[in-house]
Amino acid sequence: LLALATLLPAAAQPTPGSDLGAAISMPAVPSNEKMLVESDQLVYDFDNETVAAVGNVRINYAGYTLEAERVTYNQRTGRLLASGHVKLVEPSGAVFYSDYFDITDDFRDGFVQSLRVDTPDNTHFAAESARRENGETTTFVNGVYTACEPCKDNPEKPPLWQVKAAKIIVDQKTKMIYFRDATFEFKGVPLAWIPYFSTADPSVKRNTGFLAPVFGYGHALGWSVTTPYFIA
Repeated sequence: LLALATLLPAAAQPTPGSDLGAAISMPAVPSNEKMLVESDQLVYDFDNETVAAVGNVRINYAGYTLEAERVTYNQRTGRLLASGHVKLVEPSGAVFYSDYFDITDDFRDGFVQSLRVDTPDNTHFAAESARRENGETTTFVNGVYTACEPCKDNPEKPPLWQVKAAKIIVDQKTKMIYFRDATFEFKGVPLAWIPYFSTADPSVKRNTGFLAPVFGYGHALGWSVTTPYFIA
């Protein structure tokens, strides 16, 4: 099955600095990196110029691991299509879950349906869909962003706080996250609507701007919210 790597010349020799269409920054990929593919079977379609790895697919490439039920490489379009319980782990430890991945064969740009991203910094993204362009900008459509861990006993329970937005734009070059038509929620209850705001992405440790909101409760005043502002 490992012979599939030799059938994907473009994927086996990606361009330096390519990535997997993730929402956070990634290290450059050396041009001599090889792709290792494992699956239950391979399906060759010579008429349509496609090769598909089917069943328990696992792809290891430059520190990245992609798992799916099916991964198809289209030589005409130069794209990889992954479907069925797709899980992508990048070298930094960020984990991406999706029902469907559509990425270029150099693992740089792509479109992801029903995307969920968990980063090592305990920040979490989810969206109906996401598109990565120019290798540095990812746009989440109808996205959710939070730094709260899911409830272990009830994962479906809303987190302590989260931000829902019509669009969440992650700019890898500027290390910024932009929210459009956003709503702050506390325990699933909407508290405030903001048409536009921005914040630094999880990889930035020091940056002037608003910090995550702090919620509290006192017998005299009841519930409260504090919005700290940090000056680097």
